[in-house]
Amino acid sequence: MSGIDEPSDEPVWVEPGPSRAGADIRGSSAQVHNLVVVGAACSGKSRLLSEVASRVPSEWQLMQPPSTPRTDVWRRLSRPTIDVSHWENVWRILIVGSYLSFANVHQHLLDEEDRQRLRSVMTTLPLGDPHSVRHPYTVMTELSSGLRSASGSELTNGKEADWLRAERVTGDLAPLLPPVVIIIDHLDNYFDNHPSEMAEVQGGLVALIAHNDRQRWIPRNVRLLAAVRRSTLDFLRKNGVPNLSTAACIKEIVWDLGSLERLFLQRLRGSDGRPRTMRWLVRPVGQDGQVRSSAQRRIDQLLQHTSLVAGDVDKLAGVLCEKRDFVGRQLTADEFEEGISSTAIDILNALAHNTVSDLRSLSVSRGFARQPSVETNDEQDQLRRQLITSISAMDKDTFTPSEAARMLEAFPDSLRFLILEALWRSRLVARVEGNRWLYSRTYSDRLGPAWTLAGWNPVLAEECKLTPTWEEISVGYV
Repeated sequence: MSGIDEPSDEPVWVEPGPSRAGADIRGSSAQVHNLVVVGAACSGKSRLLSEVASRVPSEWQLMQPPSTPRTDVWRRLSRPTIDVSHWENVWRILIVGSYLSFANVHQHLLDEEDRQRLRSVMTTLPLGDPHSVRHPYTVMTELSSGLRSASGSELTNGKEADWLRAERVTGDLAPLLPPVVIIIDHLDNYFDNHPSEMAEVQGGLVALIAHNDRQRWIPRNVRLLAAVRRSTLDFLRKNGVPNLSTAACIKEIVWDLGSLERLFLQRLRGSDGRPRTMRWLVRPVGQDGQVRSSAQRRIDQLLQHTSLVAGDVDKLAGVLCEKRDFVGRQLTADEFEEGISSTAIDILNALAHNTVSDLRSLSVSRGFARQPSVETNDEQDQLRRQLITSISAMDKDTFTPSEAARMLEAFPDSLRFLILEALWRSRLVARVEGNRWLYSRTYSDRLGPAWTLAGWNPVLAEECKLTPTWEEISVGYV
């Protein structure tokens, strides 16, 4: 990790480079027509979608999204068994319906023949107020409002032939109308209420947009920008959805360590906008005022207690700045460490919560009947407590494959072989090479069978009372 001491004005949102998974989104946002932003919790998915949307040409209109539909709306449109293709079809209907409402509002730009075609389609579909633009979320709420149960015949709330005709009309009219951007975000808002359903909802959207890369049906003057959680791609892979790795529209947010450091230093700026450094925040390590070459840098110590995403760094920066303002001086080493430790518990709770919901979503497969009782909040809390208890019983911050196997024996068979990978994806587990702890960089990284020593993320140390193997460690990516 580079030794950066001053804040930088460069963008801090880092996407996969050409050697990893495609072009930098910042450099190509003007050419992005359909985009799926993949990222861990608090990695900045919503921020990146907003940035991409802000960089499209000025003549493009932005369809304003309403609040995310609640759990009962998604559930009414679900099927009794896991079926990603079902939700791919649902999203196709929602997007077509949404664009038709946009076309209807701008029908004054069409000739009489095209207006008549549009009106003919609109009268066959339940799209609500014909005089306002309906976001896909609004269309979803309206389509589900009259449903009492989820079944294929009720899903479309209209005949399949009507929707196919609507799709053809959409493609014909799009070149005659203003270009529009549709953002589908915040799908995680209710994920924990029913993880397998919400993973399927997200997965169907990803599959639809990825398939559009190969067989275009979304008009070129419609830009569809969506955000999904990192584990959704694992859910799709586990359920046999092919060719995701070659879909150019899928971009994962990847923060490199230097960018996380710059983000933290930017958060230290004063109310006057002037830059501050780590010396403003915390006293130097050495008593003589010099940072010793063998001592761990404060920024390294801080990044260790995160899952290497923007939200964690932002949270730590806020706590430490507030602590410095309260004492009215530089923090001592003990005060600095105390601030990190207390915040690490909050970060751990969020990570453990997301890890458990990911485990629930990955523990079901296509064709299996749903069992709503296994995904209640009480059961998820119980699994989270079991994870913390099992990690605490290890009593140290590193472990071998045999020690991991003994720990996993306490968990149900349906979860046992998923737990380590889920912990790895959420960066609660690292590969250990000497005193260097290497974390997952992208969703495609796997802990795999070849590891010999792994370590628990230091955010677990306080809650689980883990004895450190080394006094000082450094973090990186595999």
